[in-house]
Amino acid sequence: MRWFLLAFFWCTAASASEVFPEVMAREWGLDAEPECVLCHKTDEGGARTATRPFAVTLSRYDVQGGNPGSLTAALREVRSSQTDSDADGYSDYDEITTALNPNDASDGPEEGPIGPPPYSGPLPQHGCAVATPVDPSSAAPVLLVALGLSWLGLRKARSRAKS
Repeated sequence: MRWFLLAFFWCTAASASEVFPEVMAREWGLDAEPECVLCHKTDEGGARTATRPFAVTLSRYDVQGGNPGSLTAALREVRSSQTDSDADGYSDYDEITTALNPNDASDGPEEGPIGPPPYSGPLPQHGCAVATPVDPSSAAPVLLVALGLSWLGLRKARSRAKS
């Protein structure tokens, strides 16, 4: 039984994002589904391979692997905000719908970038299951308070032990 459950969850996770090209083609009215290399390093995809600029942009809009609804919402945001992942002056939507590459700045207009700058945050850590990164420094205040309270508790316990 354990092997069945393990195989079921592994297979589900492995094929979770195979619908993403279909969702993208439908949402943006494309004639064909985009290739996996639009987001991934290779056509095989896989964990930690969705690192291309367009994938990083989608991560900014909280795309989650296995969740086509999150991709649909992200694609709508990318289109409405005119996001330009490669800073070439064409929005990702305009590039993809005109068979240009949103990861290649050399195929943009001569007059330079227009629209919002590309996302320059950290790269996603796991394929299409890109999640919003958490800034480790945001935990510093909580850690300091916890250490302070621990120190006070130890000090109080020691003063009780002396008396």
